[in-house]
Amino acid sequence: MLVTLLVIAFVIIVLFQPARFELSRNAEISAPMSAGTGAIYRWSGKPRVREGRMIITESVPGELIRLQPEFFEPAAATNIAELINMDKMIGEQSKRV
Repeated sequence: MLVTLLVIAFVIIVLFQPARFELSRNAEISAPMSAGTGAIYRWSGKPRVREGRMIITESVPGELIRLQPEFFEPAAATNIAELINMDKMIGEQSKRV
């Protein structure tokens, strides 16, 4: 009887959960930027982190930082990442309206 009630409670809880979810992360670093385009950050570490590097390929102060992370171990991969100042973009879009 207890197992049946727990299963029913679980099903009811699951039915009321959203079908979609969104993950967002923010970080604020209050430090002067000492390196710009061409700067390289390298790491090598524990079994889960292994080895890689990240190159700043473009930097526009207060607007954009474009990065090229490269992973060497455990699997080789290269990607492109952009860090964009969304507050500035939203402000510019609201001026156009």
